[in-house]
Amino acid sequence: MSHRTGKIILRISGLLFCAALAAVILYIKRPMPPLKALWAVQDACQRARESGAEQYAAGLLEASEDSLQVAGERMKRQGRRLYFLRDFTPALRTIEGAALKAAEAESVTRAAQDSLTLLAMERIMSAAGALSQARELLAQHPARPDTRRLLGRLDILLEESDWLLDREMYEESILKSQIVSDSVSWIEEQIQGRLDRYLKSSDDWEFWARETLDWSRQTGQPVLIVRKLDHACDLYVRGKRIQKYKVDLGRQWMGDKMHQGDQMTPEGIYRIVLKLGPEKTRFHKALRLDYPNEGDRERFQQAVLDGRISPRTNIGGLIEIHGHGGRGVDWTEGCIALEDSDMDDLFDRVPVGTQVAIVGTHASDVKN
Repeated sequence: MSHRTGKIILRISGLLFCAALAAVILYIKRPMPPLKALWAVQDACQRARESGAEQYAAGLLEASEDSLQVAGERMKRQGRRLYFLRDFTPALRTIEGAALKAAEAESVTRAAQDSLTLLAMERIMSAAGALSQARELLAQHPARPDTRRLLGRLDILLEESDWLLDREMYEESILKSQIVSDSVSWIEEQIQGRLDRYLKSSDDWEFWARETLDWSRQTGQPVLIVRKLDHACDLYVRGKRIQKYKVDLGRQWMGDKMHQGDQMTPEGIYRIVLKLGPEKTRFHKALRLDYPNEGDRERFQQAVLDGRISPRTNIGGLIEIHGHGGRGVDWTEGCIALEDSDMDDLFDRVPVGTQVAIVGTHASDVKN
């Protein structure tokens, strides 16, 4: 082999070496698909979805996932090209945009959940306060048994609302607490409506109270005025109030007693006809009233004639002012109950024949 041929071979070998070296360098420095970035955003989308973005930021989550799909297609197209011609920059930019949307979706979701959490907590607290007020209202005013049972069911519903909030079921929690609040409003409306109807008897109450006080002034005798709305029994002498006692009433005291078993405390003017000591009553001491009086019998007969009461119904009797009261609830079958110590005091102050007016309330109380 000639010297000239050797030089040619040497040059070709050098060129081949340089080409191979360049190829190796280009391969080593070849553009790499941004798979880690893609996977990171996929994880971000999954976190956003698990946090509830599908419900609270569906548009952003969908846009992020669509961008990831576009980025994946771009990466595939670049992957089919010669490695030294590949350019993953557009795919990377798309992934970066998807990352921003995923982060925004999670942020919007968290903000919505925080807002709903506060709203749910406010609704639960409001419903709890309304329930507490309803209990106080029912403690002061009679209600049908089904109304009291409803209050018990509302307690359970409020507990369910709190349980749902703990499990981040915000809308369901808010719905249940709203049902509680609406139901309490209905209960209050029913009681207020009944109270409004009850107050229509105020003219009769004023007449009975004035007549009783006038009789006390004229005779100098003690009289009693029972104010059902205030759960009070007032002792007057010569028209001046000298003592006030707290009382418990019949379970369904709001209204005038019509018949036996209605658990209402009668209204009108009565007299004490019998005083019963501890040995003659199971209620410590008792002052029996002359219920039913003539007016009670007339109303009862009219109610029977009108068909509002069955002819087989008894008008009832044995209405007393007695002891064992002070329970803070209305529990009697129609009687008026005082604490035993108050009953001792009252028992010694009033004789048989004492006039007793039982009213809802009366304006004369303000003046005395």
